[in-house]
Amino acid sequence: MIYFDGRRNLKMPLHKELLWSFLHFPFQLFLKLFILGSSQFVIWWKVIETYLSTNDKFITAFSAGDDPNFNVTTSWFVSTVEGALKEVFELYTPKYMVTQESIAAALEKLKEIPDDFWVTIENVPEEELLNNETAVNITTTLTELLIAMQNSLFATFNVNGYSAFATDDTITDATELEQKVYDLNWGKFKLVFTYAYVAAGLTLIMLNILYITSRTRGWTPFNYVRKGLNFLVGIGLCLVTLMTLNHERVVQLWGTPWPLPILVITLFVILVLNHLPQPPPIFFNGAKTKQPSGDKRKKEKTGWGVVRQMGFRTGAAPAEQDTAYQGAASAHPQEGSAERASCF
Repeated sequence: MIYFDGRRNLKMPLHKELLWSFLHFPFQLFLKLFILGSSQFVIWWKVIETYLSTNDKFITAFSAGDDPNFNVTTSWFVSTVEGALKEVFELYTPKYMVTQESIAAALEKLKEIPDDFWVTIENVPEEELLNNETAVNITTTLTELLIAMQNSLFATFNVNGYSAFATDDTITDATELEQKVYDLNWGKFKLVFTYAYVAAGLTLIMLNILYITSRTRGWTPFNYVRKGLNFLVGIGLCLVTLMTLNHERVVQLWGTPWPLPILVITLFVILVLNHLPQPPPIFFNGAKTKQPSGDKRKKEKTGWGVVRQMGFRTGAAPAEQDTAYQGAASAHPQEGSAERASCF
């Protein structure tokens, strides 16, 4: 609606018609990139949502260890981690054997934790745990598990980073492969996020340029304000990508479903803004636009005139048919009287 309602004049001068047609190439390019990027946001959020739900399962399962009367053991810890991963992989089966190998290797590392470790860390401050070798190994191993699970989810939704390293013989460690695939996947998301927002902003800017090109009548102050706001919103969408320079802030945004709703809400606001009626003169006093005269207005081709020429019935069609019938009757009065006589 934002696009089709922009061009209200079906007849333009030749130079404007050529310029309006030429500008459609970059417009269609930006529009396609914007649509493709928006569709990717749905897939990425599904993966992130599954990943966050798995983290919640870990936290819920590990909360049992907060009970002072609960005896935390290595076997319980490993079975809890394995059970949470099993629930995810029952819904999203891994596509590559390297995922299962990475998870199996990580679980074996967790099984090597001594049982007395859980007793010694009950009253240890968090600052000291950061320097504890066993605690650091547990954190690193859990990170490797989550990375492998996330890469598997991306591959399930056809965001396949494994294929980029299928012929790389220099990678011999599964952990190294998972880390490279993880970095590649999030690099892709950064690229998608960037070009989707830039393309959305440039699409709005091109729509304004097309509107300016196709407009043949005078401008009112309200038109200037409205199109100026459209340009500002388009530039603002392009500048949203500057968030990628701040890694912490952009990761917080990516961990929410807001990247796509921001675009949808923005376009809806622009749609409403572009369809607001002309305000009364009290707001924009003194604005006068040149209106065509009566004869010229009748001859001007409108949207309904084009539809009528295509053969569709419009509100003006019955009147034209009646006029044509009366003209035909007046041209042949004898035939008309003969037909009326035959009816009797």
